[in-house]
Amino acid sequence: MCSGVHMRKKTLLEFMRKPKFYEELGCIDVTTDSCLLKAFLINEPKLIFGDGIQRNLPIELRYVRRPYTYNEEIEAEYIVYYDKRDLRIRNLLKRFENGLIFWREKLHLDKYTLKVNLLSSDDPVNDALNEIKHPGREGIIIGAVISNKDDFLKLKAMGFVNKVKTHLLKRDKMISLSKNSKEFAMYLLNNIVQLYAKANGIPWMLADVPLNPLPPTDIAIGFALTKVEDKEDQKDRIPYYIASTFAVNIAGKEIKTIALFTDVFTLDYEKYQTYGLYIPGRIVREIVSKVINIAKHYMSIKEPGRLFIYKTTVNTPEEIDVLNNMCGLRWRLVHMGLSGFRKRIYDLSSAEGCAPRGLAIYDTGIKELVLLTTGTIKYKTQKDVIAKSYGIGTPIPLRINLDMQISDPKQYENELLFTAYQVLSLEKLDWESCTNWPKETIIIKYARRLGELVKYMVSNVRRASTLGPIKGDIRYLM
Repeated sequence: MCSGVHMRKKTLLEFMRKPKFYEELGCIDVTTDSCLLKAFLINEPKLIFGDGIQRNLPIELRYVRRPYTYNEEIEAEYIVYYDKRDLRIRNLLKRFENGLIFWREKLHLDKYTLKVNLLSSDDPVNDALNEIKHPGREGIIIGAVISNKDDFLKLKAMGFVNKVKTHLLKRDKMISLSKNSKEFAMYLLNNIVQLYAKANGIPWMLADVPLNPLPPTDIAIGFALTKVEDKEDQKDRIPYYIASTFAVNIAGKEIKTIALFTDVFTLDYEKYQTYGLYIPGRIVREIVSKVINIAKHYMSIKEPGRLFIYKTTVNTPEEIDVLNNMCGLRWRLVHMGLSGFRKRIYDLSSAEGCAPRGLAIYDTGIKELVLLTTGTIKYKTQKDVIAKSYGIGTPIPLRINLDMQISDPKQYENELLFTAYQVLSLEKLDWESCTNWPKETIIIKYARRLGELVKYMVSNVRRASTLGPIKGDIRYLM
């Protein structure tokens, strides 16, 4: 049985009335351990929609009904290939098209012209692939009804390389959700938001706040490792991996992303035995140098401020030494554990016992912060009714470990809390869904997806060394 962490009702309610970056809730009770834990509640930025309307959650778009750029002229054509023998899907696609028209009107997208072109085919995946092989067609989004993950990787990888936006529909998911009218309506809402974003619209952005989670001169990078298939299958073979990274810079209201690949590299066996998966120092130096160079040339950043590096692998002394030796670099190395926290967290002030999103628990002994990215949160419905719960199932916290140049304990604690603030903020900028957020930040989520695409490209298209750095946009990976 997992032990529990309990929160005090009075402190939490007091916090709700104070619009600060974070509020310290004090020490908390731990049912089994005698350790010092400090609890905080992060006050994350709101989102801004059309007409300057501010709300907490992406799902509130269905009530606000005005995306951030709803008043801008946007034109796009969505070409969808489907199996001409599949009568069930043909009928569902007609319902899908009508649903997009419904939500386009509901969201006041009068200046958004989306032409849906449904094309029957003997081989929809291959026909879509042939369309994607012709790059550079602005305003064209290629789609297909697919039945397996290999088709997804094939079409997404080719679209990313050729800079063609793709929007793929999973056959089983469409059929399953179509049986429930409310679920299918939310499915359609997510699709219209994605298609709007892929047509270069902006569904929502972070509202202006006194403390910008990522100022224009700061850069956040996500690292992901993807295993290369070992066809020789030797027992003592050191694993080979591809490193992929995804950099995000927020300058005003604009998001810019860069995707970088490294060639296949080997891990030192002894270090692998010690740390598990890790990123070699030379790879860290190579990627960081490329990101800074691209930021200077393409993002109008003369000199970068702070560099936040997010990854799911452990931080190693080799990585820290490399960053320390890069002159003038103000870095923050963030390890994000997506699992491994063995306690259950309860809010005794809640009838359901569910703790709030943004709750951060700091273990002063091991200097680790545990952050809830799901849980309860206040948001408004169309009738201004306050709803409390958000997220599905038991909250599984993120574990955040931070390495940096600062050694002062209080300043370190503040930087760790700011990292949690940044994590929550970057989660909210994922336009792939307005009904559920990813557990991790978009730069980790899409770095991991990019890693899958690179793995496919290396195995089926070309060697990683021939890909080189590709300057991409988040929309090609959605």
